[in-house]
Amino acid sequence: MAEALDPRELDAALGDDVPKFPIDDRPRTIDDLPKELLVSVFEAVEDQTWVRRTVPLVCKEWAELYRTRDASPLHETLEVDFRKEVEVAWRATQRRGRRFPVVHASRVVSWAERRAGSVRKLYLVGGYPETFEEFSSEDLGTLVAIVGPSLTELDADCGLDELDQEPFWKSLRASVAPAGLLRSLVVRGFLADVPESEVEPLGQLAGSLEELVLTVSKSGDGPASQLSCFPESFCDLTELRRLELSSHSRITAIPAKISSLKKLEVIELRGGGLSSLPKELGELSGLTKLDLVGNKNLGNAPQDEAFPAELRKLKSLRHLDLSVCGLRAVPAFAGELESLERLGLYMNRNLGNAPQHEAFPTELGKMKSLRHLDLSVCGLRAVPAFVGELESLRHLDLSDNENLGNAPQDEAFPAELGKMKSLRALVLASGGLRTVPAFVGELKSLEILDLSYNNRQIYATLDILIKDYHRLREVRLRTGLLSPPQTLAHSKAFEAKLLAKNPNAQVDN
Repeated sequence: MAEALDPRELDAALGDDVPKFPIDDRPRTIDDLPKELLVSVFEAVEDQTWVRRTVPLVCKEWAELYRTRDASPLHETLEVDFRKEVEVAWRATQRRGRRFPVVHASRVVSWAERRAGSVRKLYLVGGYPETFEEFSSEDLGTLVAIVGPSLTELDADCGLDELDQEPFWKSLRASVAPAGLLRSLVVRGFLADVPESEVEPLGQLAGSLEELVLTVSKSGDGPASQLSCFPESFCDLTELRRLELSSHSRITAIPAKISSLKKLEVIELRGGGLSSLPKELGELSGLTKLDLVGNKNLGNAPQDEAFPAELRKLKSLRHLDLSVCGLRAVPAFAGELESLERLGLYMNRNLGNAPQHEAFPTELGKMKSLRHLDLSVCGLRAVPAFVGELESLRHLDLSDNENLGNAPQDEAFPAELGKMKSLRALVLASGGLRTVPAFVGELKSLEILDLSYNNRQIYATLDILIKDYHRLREVRLRTGLLSPPQTLAHSKAFEAKLLAKNPNAQVDN
């Protein structure tokens, strides 16, 4: 039986935003709470799956409320978390003595049927075990078809085999796309080929779609080549702000028509087969992020073909990632990007093989807004001098460039590097270093220094970090091996001196 509530205390707690109780001596229970308040309480619960299952079971009045239009805000989001479905199914399996769990689609589908017009957001979350026996690709297609006409967001991030099947895509074509309401479509983790004909009808969402994400989960050693090309119909989605087509290795070109996507802010085409970028890409004046990680063929074409001069017009670009692209030289257009804050060049091993003036054009020193630069695993024999000209740089990653420890220090680390007055984090891990580079002693703003997995001799040169290093708060010195007593003595002596300068500092051995 519901516990009685004092109406005066309740009125004081609720404030002025909800209806008041009549002030009399009649005891009140939770069933007397205003409907608006109950709905807002249920909305605040993070686990909407729990709300969907539990609220109607608490009492008859709540069950009736849950079915009415007053509770429509509770119906706007339908989250099917398959991990939670597994937990429920396992409990039922253990009770009934079954060997494998059985997840029934009928419970979710029937819920959706009764509230179809209210559902705005459909989230499919979590893994989908093979032991599921009664949630088929047809059930998934039925669910999408039921709620499709009212959807504004559809997010399937669960690695379901059923996402590759015809029922899911048929429902997108027949139910979701024609309604023209969808603003966000995110499908992550499908595993098999999806023909272009399946995604072509998404062009019907030209007036609404703002986010489109179609990414692949690569399984085993097989190729991840789900789309045979960049569908030209996607260039009709003129409201698009974010486009992600990752791990589609057969996408070898971006259509010139991409220039029609004037509102585009983010492009992520990781793991593709691009060998060049279209000059029309430079017309996207609002683009803030261009992520091309893993397009290994970009380093094979002549630079003026792979990166046309028109890309210099991307004046709003703040994030450019060309990691694992097989580059032999950093494209010069990057130096003309006035707003660029992050530049990723990770694992472009050929950059260390070419003469520095070819691999790192002088224009790169103009990146006055750059804050984060990743040159790790680039085969560097020397840090390019232009890095010292980056007056706004805060994070520099030079890890896993093992040849830096082989050259004379004044060659590997030019004196210009000492001019990085804004640098706060420097990563020199796994560089084969025997001494702390002299320029590090000039970095007065440095807070984090990673010298992990270098030669043990580096411990004897740590005192260069003590003078005027009031900001240094973390030094990483891990070696991965049992250190001899002399090394440990150097480490402890350095730690004591550093703590005397900065009591909050931390040395990670």
